Amino acid sequence: MRGTLEVLIRQARTPEHYESRIKEVIGTVDRLDGLLDRLLELARLDTGNAVVSMQPVPLHHAVEAVRMKRDGAMQERGVHWLNEVPRGTAISADPALLDVMLDNLVGNAIKYGRTNGTITIDWDPASGSLSIADNGEGIPAEHLPHIFERFYRADQSRSAKVAGQGLGLSIVKKLAELQGLVISATSEAGKGTRFSVRFPA
Repeated sequence: MRGTLEVLIRQARTPEHYESRIKEVIGTVDRLDGLLDRLLELARLDTGNAVVSMQPVPLHHAVEAVRMKRDGAMQERGVHWLNEVPRGTAISADPALLDVMLDNLVGNAIKYGRTNGTITIDWDPASGSLSIADNGEGIPAEHLPHIFERFYRADQSRSAKVAGQGLGLSIVKKLAELQGLVISATSEAGKGTRFSVRFPA
């Protein structure tokens, strides 16, 4: 950002040039702001001071609440949404923490899924698991064991084309642990990725 601004003040530029570079700096500020927010969230969680309030949560409604927040991004990429969680399904979770988890997972599915692709949310009552699946390029097998590590970003198609800090999934895993939930991921090259969250019986 400093380099960009220093170049701008060295000599007069066209208004279009100023506008282009200012937008570039604003974009960088936004990315740094997002990074700081995530680092602060992780620091807060690491202190062990997070308050967890487990209670019955209507799962279909919780999933739809995330869809409403992400509707604009899905429309922009032409993403088709399938919420196959039966109405009446209830799980035990902290509503606020669960919302952050689902929002991160759905956000990933939108970013890394195919344009005009599909995000499928379904529920397996036998295992008590919720899954969020996209039909994007998938995560290479060698990277899959590391995706919940802080700042880890696979260097293949799933991350190379998309801006991010590699912290979202770390936050999801931490929030899952706080609630006694288990999160896992499976992926197949060219077919997509599925994240599963298993809830206590």
